[in-house]
Amino acid sequence: MPDSPRDSVQFIECSPSSCPRALPGALQLGEVRKYGTTIAPGLYAPVHQHFFVARMDMAVDCKPGEAYTQVEADVKVEEPGKDNVHNNTFYTQETLNHKQCGIVIRYLLAIGS
Repeated sequence: MPDSPRDSVQFIECSPSSCPRALPGALQLGEVRKYGTTIAPGLYAPVHQHFFVARMDMAVDCKPGEAYTQVEADVKVEEPGKDNVHNNTFYTQETLNHKQCGIVIRYLLAIGS
């Protein structure tokens, strides 16, 4: 992880998003779809990917008594089978973060450092 905005380190991050403009889908009353986010009753936005090259240093540490200020969304690949016959479906799993250090620790574990 870069130490400062001036250290000349660049990286690419792939981020999933659920954007209402990306072909919203219809839902039955009470239905929930694993592969998208419900944005209104009967309507969901499918998860899709965007690739960004950016660096944002955000203050995500909570003060005592505050709610979570940062949600990390990890992309999970669905196992091949009847729900993934073409082996191309994925979904997001959210992790709520109190502190920046939790994000950095999970990143280092993921890359094997």
